[in-house]
Amino acid sequence: MRILYIFLALLFSTISLLAIGGQARAQTASQCTTSELDLICPEGQTLRGINTNGTKICVLPAEKEISTRIVSKTKTEYRWPSATASCGSDEVVVGGGGSCSADNGWTFLKRSYPDNNGWNVSCDTPEKKNNTARAYAICMKK
Repeated sequence: MRILYIFLALLFSTISLLAIGGQARAQTASQCTTSELDLICPEGQTLRGINTNGTKICVLPAEKEISTRIVSKTKTEYRWPSATASCGSDEVVVGGGGSCSADNGWTFLKRSYPDNNGWNVSCDTPEKKNNTARAYAICMKK
């Protein structure tokens, strides 16, 4: 309810600029036609926003919850390791990332990108030794 009051306060205190014939004209809050009652949605619906024409956008609650999980894959190889964390067949990848590490010396992240239904990370080091690539995929149930 507090968010609604803040939204309404901002809505009524904001000055809108209307472009008319290439010139801008200020519209004061007293000239606005939206009232607090105009922003009430039917029972069971939530106000999502206001269209550009001033009508409200009311939505029903989501039918199912969004379920996500993070999967990881680690691979250690000489100089250029690459690892891909994959989502299950009932999931879709929605994001990801990764990291590179070495026991001593230095290594760097060469690539990080979506790969089929997962996330791929490639590492590199100019030193002649093993390093580790770790990929993370954020998976969402379909």
